[in-house]
This record gives sequence, structure tokens and C-alpha cells, in this order.
Amino acid sequence: MSSTHQIYCEVEGVLAITKGNEYIFLEENILLLEFAKALNTWGKQSDLDFEYYSMDYEEGPIIYFRHQNLKTCRVGGVWLEGVCYEVQRVELILACNIFFRKILNDLISRGVDIDLLF
Repeated sequence: MSSTHQIYCEVEGVLAITKGNEYIFLEENILLLEFAKALNTWGKQSDLDFEYYSMDYEEGPIIYFRHQNLKTCRVGGVWLEGVCYEVQRVELILACNIFFRKILNDLISRGVDIDLLF
């Protein structure tokens, strides 16, 4: 296994997504770096729907964002009990960007060469 692939497997933790004070998604042991890479790719084309499949679980998208209209998305996935409708697209993109920057800053502070990862 390459060192790049290994780091994607090692960076895991809790992923919590909220809308207001309500959890939309809350799971432990998510491959956070893998998720961040998927978000980064989607962020370059955020007008498209987003689906996150993991190397640990490929039976369906763990989480997805699907556009309802120009301003809202619905959030769902195979591990969610239901679908959350009318999530503001601008807020979702902003939250994804913040998450991605936090992951990058953490990796940089630990001396990880992020150019190899993204």
C-alpha cells in the first residue's frame, strides 16, 4: 500500500453535519481525509450533485447532496434514517469549505505534504 493511500486510511474521526441545532448526519470512524478530498473535487463543480462513497463502504453513497433548485439541496445517504430537505446551498458550500480548510491546516501543522494528497 502506498504511503498516500495509507494516510487516507489513517485519518478518521467523527463527522457531524447539522442544520440549525439538529444533526443531519453523525457517524464515528469516517475517513475524514478521503471525505475532504471528495468535497474538494465537488467544490470545483458544486453545481453538480455530490455523492461520497468510501473505500471502506461502497454499497451506496454514505452521504449525498442533491440539488432541489438553485438555492437548496437535500442531504441524505445510506446511513441516514431520512432525507433532510431545503438545506441552503450557499451555507452547505461554505461549511464544506471550512471543513476542508481545517483538515488542510491540521495536516500542514503536522508536517504533511498536502500536494501529494490533493
